[in-house]
Amino acid sequence: MTLSGAPAVVRTDAVLDFNWRQGTPDAAIGIDFFSVRWSGKLKPLYTETYQIYTTSDDGIRVRINGELVIDSWMKQSGTERTGSISLTAGQLYDIQVEYYENQGDARARLMWESPSQVKATVPASALFLPSAS
Repeated sequence: MTLSGAPAVVRTDAVLDFNWRQGTPDAAIGIDFFSVRWSGKLKPLYTETYQIYTTSDDGIRVRINGELVIDSWMKQSGTERTGSISLTAGQLYDIQVEYYENQGDARARLMWESPSQVKATVPASALFLPSAS
């Protein structure tokens, strides 16, 4: 829950849409009491105010360009949270999503919606590695 210590696993995920249920993201990690930090760049298609959504079991936080858009760092079961932020089409924004699993089911999903875009999981085409420019 403290996101401390050396990472047990480092990998690249194309999208953030996971439902591990009673499982684990990786054999090197137990099924309970783990945390994950995803970092990268987000590139919107439209210059609009976006609704950012998460569905998680348990805690989750989303920062875009350092702004805390969603802060739900608590034990919760399959809960959807939302926040909003104005974004400019084609601009790369730093995005960081932090998640922790307490016990039981494990799930983390990142979605977005805007006036020109239906609510959906943020696609791989809008996500870039931190070194992207």
